[in-house]
Amino acid sequence: MAIELADALAATNAAWQILTGTSGVGKTQIAAEYARTQWDERAVEILMWVTARRDQVITAYARLADQVLHTGGDSHEENAQRFRDWLGAQGADWRWLMVLDDLVDMDELAGLWPPSSPYGKVIITTKRRDAALIGQGDLLPVGLFEEEQAGKYLDQILLDGSLTVHQCEHHATEVLELVKDLGCLPLALWQAAGFLINHHGLDCRAYRERLAQRRMSDAVESREDPHGPLAGVWHLSIEQADMIPPAGLARPMLELISMLAPEGIPTPVLTSSSARVYLGDSLARNRAENALVQVEDALDALHCLHRWNLIDFAPQDTTDRNVRVHLLTQRATREELSPETVRRLARAAADALFDIWPKGDRATPLTSVLRANCTALQLVAEKLLIEPGVHPVLLRAGGSLEATGRAADAVEYWRNLRAAVERDLTPDHLDVLSVRKRLGEALMEADQLKEAETELKEVFAARLRLLGAFHRDTLDAQGEIAVLRWAQGRTAEAEAQYRALLELERVVLPMDDPLVLITRYNLASRAEDNGKLEEAESQFQEVFAVETVVSGPDAPETLGTRGRLAFVRYRLGRLDEEQTIDELRAILTAQLHVLKRPHRDVISTESYLANALHGRGWRLSETAQNLLHRTETGGSNMSENTGTERAKTLLEQAVAAFEEARDLIDGEAKPGYYGVILHDLADSQQAMGRLEDAVTNFREAVEYKRKANRSHDLTVSLIALGGCLIESGDQEEAGTTLHEVGDRLSLENEQHPQSAASRAVLYHELGQNWEQLGDKGRSEAYQDALAAYRHALELVDADTDPGSYGAVLNSMGDVYKATGDLDESASAYARAVEYMRRLGEAEQALPSYLVDLGRTLRRLADKTG
Repeated sequence: MAIELADALAATNAAWQILTGTSGVGKTQIAAEYARTQWDERAVEILMWVTARRDQVITAYARLADQVLHTGGDSHEENAQRFRDWLGAQGADWRWLMVLDDLVDMDELAGLWPPSSPYGKVIITTKRRDAALIGQGDLLPVGLFEEEQAGKYLDQILLDGSLTVHQCEHHATEVLELVKDLGCLPLALWQAAGFLINHHGLDCRAYRERLAQRRMSDAVESREDPHGPLAGVWHLSIEQADMIPPAGLARPMLELISMLAPEGIPTPVLTSSSARVYLGDSLARNRAENALVQVEDALDALHCLHRWNLIDFAPQDTTDRNVRVHLLTQRATREELSPETVRRLARAAADALFDIWPKGDRATPLTSVLRANCTALQLVAEKLLIEPGVHPVLLRAGGSLEATGRAADAVEYWRNLRAAVERDLTPDHLDVLSVRKRLGEALMEADQLKEAETELKEVFAARLRLLGAFHRDTLDAQGEIAVLRWAQGRTAEAEAQYRALLELERVVLPMDDPLVLITRYNLASRAEDNGKLEEAESQFQEVFAVETVVSGPDAPETLGTRGRLAFVRYRLGRLDEEQTIDELRAILTAQLHVLKRPHRDVISTESYLANALHGRGWRLSETAQNLLHRTETGGSNMSENTGTERAKTLLEQAVAAFEEARDLIDGEAKPGYYGVILHDLADSQQAMGRLEDAVTNFREAVEYKRKANRSHDLTVSLIALGGCLIESGDQEEAGTTLHEVGDRLSLENEQHPQSAASRAVLYHELGQNWEQLGDKGRSEAYQDALAAYRHALELVDADTDPGSYGAVLNSMGDVYKATGDLDESASAYARAVEYMRRLGEAEQALPSYLVDLGRTLRRLADKTG
């Protein structure tokens, strides 16, 4: 059957094929054989083998996105979606095969299913047989072998294993009898073949005799269990494997493996110090031998289990899933264990995971695999990881979710763990309070502040009652409430709490204690937010110096402080733009080795870097546009060509800075600032003559500013969009846009009053756009221009700001001149000159105003003369 199904997989053109059947019938082996053949024959360029769980599919997609698309440090979810979309868009140059092994819940993979593609193929293995699978692809039922098929299968394995000499003349008959004994179960046949290949001199008849003896002594085997034959085979295989040097280690190694993720266990977990302690203790208990188990011994045990077909060991696997094992093998192993052994084993497996888990809440490819192993361990022994106290690996697993920025998943994890610990421990147990505090922190990160407040206040009250005000855990909870107050916008209250907390911490904690550093960091942050930049710089510098020594220069907390310090120094002028940008880029690169977007520290550094890049872009754009203006008006020392080329170079650099800044900001999270960056990008593109790009970005700027509900900023971008549309020739949309500006300005006057001077500037710019539209042939636009200018004059105080008043009058003179009303034009120009003279004869605009007035008066004289 295996050969026939493998042929069926190869023969069909269906994009999706589903191997369905009960455990142990060989679904995974069939898929593996087909995938191996496709890869060896170079029929595919990308081969993906993933356990069909949401977390693991995301991790696999994200890993491949990094390897194939070089996506860098975006969040796992963003990179995963990017890779999935990329798969669907590829042609014949990128043929791919994806195996989704052990599908349980189809809904779990919503949004992650591989795309339909003529160059891609999906194979699913599952125990499900329900109607939901119908229509998804070709269903290929995998049942138990027929006896003849099973015999051929066993013979083929023996042949592949170089067992070329049949040890008895009745070999064919004995093979068929053996497959009957094993119920034609592929997994049992596989393990029996491993025994025969490794036990030279043993034929099928002798193996059957041993199996019969084992079954007679095995009182736990159930005749009704379809996997019953596996128990006897497992016993024979593990007994023999356990005798192979290093003797006595194969069985306890398989016991460890039975508690962890069947889809993949990193080798370092099984060779860790805690794993080797368990192996050594098992030797001492079973053989009264006190032995120090070395890493090489543990590796030899893994190779031994692999030789006897009890596990699949791939030391070179780069996905950190080096050891794989069948669920039935795990079950058979666990069923042999006493409750006391299971208790010791659960803690040993947890210790082994914790041994190699990256310290701190870091996001690395390894942490995803470790988290899957922790989940598997929880499924079989969660209660043992909670009583008498919560094992730290459970806290580390939740922290790794937070490090990847998966706030919603972290909340769900901590909720579930809280429910578990409250079932098994008393409400005032300190570990229950620790889990509840982590839940409160996750709720804050997910912006669920009301529920976070309930958790954190109750934790603080309980710790205060149980431990007292000066206990470290009480101080920790008090600090989280201060963080919450700041998140709630109660900034003065938060700062007061931080200062009071620091006084308490100084009494009982050393100054390099992480809690003290966190409090000092938060106080420095508050100082920065309040504009006390020198105070903030001093505090950040002190915290950074201590963290560098205590935690190391590449620790997440050290990098976060370093980024904050760099930005404060930039604001103080101690670092120029280039120094700041280089420093923040270096920090961001280092952070993305240990954290993932959207972790708050990564987002903060990206925000600082975007701010510096935005500042650089704005400065370059202003310099370039001023240079263009001086070149056009003859005010530059450069030749026209040289000035234009220099301005073009500056504008290209400005656009690059704006685009990099834009790509660092999440527009949905910060729509207002995102809109500002888009506006400035569009302004530079318009100055370069890239009108299509400019219109696109002005439109986007408008939409994001609408989301932010920033009325004044929105009006600014609408005016700029209108002007760009006029320049690009889209008069219809330009008119619609300018009418909206007029409506919004009227509304702002009534409901959202800005300063009179600010509104006057906007009306003046609106009038100039209407004037340009009139110059393009829409003569009715001149009246709209005059109406806007009159609004501007009403808002400007001519006595305190004669320059602005005169500028509006001069613009009115231009409109009157364009409509042929030279009397009104001359009057407006004369008044403009009058107000401009109040600023002094040296005012730069005065000569041009005088020229406008003189030319208009001459035209009047010619007309009347």
